[in-house]
Amino acid sequence: MVTTGLPLTLDHTLPFVEAVMDVAANPSAIDTAADILKQIEQTHGIEILHEFCTDSILPAGAFRPTSQPLSYNNILELLRDWDAFQQQYESTDDADLDSSLHPFLSETQLIIQGMDFTNDHFIRVADGTIHAWTQRAWGQQLADWANTTGWGPHFNKRGDRYSWKYADFYSNMSDNLVNDYEAWRDAVLKVIKYKCQRQLTG
Repeated sequence: MVTTGLPLTLDHTLPFVEAVMDVAANPSAIDTAADILKQIEQTHGIEILHEFCTDSILPAGAFRPTSQPLSYNNILELLRDWDAFQQQYESTDDADLDSSLHPFLSETQLIIQGMDFTNDHFIRVADGTIHAWTQRAWGQQLADWANTTGWGPHFNKRGDRYSWKYADFYSNMSDNLVNDYEAWRDAVLKVIKYKCQRQLTG
């Protein structure tokens, strides 16, 4: 009998997954989870940053600083002024993100649907390049990671490995796809926001 292997269970042997689920049960554990996330970010040269503004002008795409990388505080100021942003960043098509993002996703299991993630978050890499996505594009990013790494297991009715699509991670994710998805999502987003608040306040 062929099984789809759904719903999927996140890898609780990973320190970040375990720490996030601790936050879901015990909010005082958030410092530990934020510390682990920061360490993983440093390992892979990736920062997940929260926008902290409702009037952000940041479009989807990759944007490289035209001079030196700016501080997180300065970036947030630019996200309200497109002309000022364009003076500091240029659009780029040759930014390689997968080589660092895929291992990062494997270590964090940051499986958060596009509708929950992209409106308030972007990623900055070591050279200062900023990456932002539409909801569908983030879904495709997760699908590419899942297909490349064989995340699952997930098989179709014929017993062949399922090919993830952007729609699987775009919207309407639920406990039918990932066990305790809503609790996971809420705790992860809380950890990311807390980590970013600590960065801003020093």
